[in-house]
Amino acid sequence: MGRPVACGQRRSRMELATEMWCAGPADPHLPAEQRGRRRRTAPWSVGSLQRATLRDLGAMLLDFPPGLLLLGGDMNLVSDPGLDSLSRARGPAATMALQSFKGSFGLTDLWRAQNLRKRQYTYTSVPH
Repeated sequence: MGRPVACGQRRSRMELATEMWCAGPADPHLPAEQRGRRRRTAPWSVGSLQRATLRDLGAMLLDFPPGLLLLGGDMNLVSDPGLDSLSRARGPAATMALQSFKGSFGLTDLWRAQNLRKRQYTYTSVPH
């Protein structure tokens, strides 16, 4: 099995944008041009931008060697609108994009796997 790869995300308060980064600036397992690479994405409020962000993140993940992949963060998307959302205001396209993304990389929502029918949210807000 390959080395673990950890990815994270950070939210900018001023711009409500997300900045994703993978690995660290000195990670010897990455080519020099990819070490500490950062990529800024657009705000999360629009479904098409969420889908584009998943697409871009997927393209970045293809560069990593096979092995254990840990992807952490709040994607601000729901896997199951009936369980993971108070309303179904967000269209099914973003949910389908997340399902496709998870399937493409063989990812599992660990929280959901341990809490099959539990309804719990990290944040609730009025849709924009």
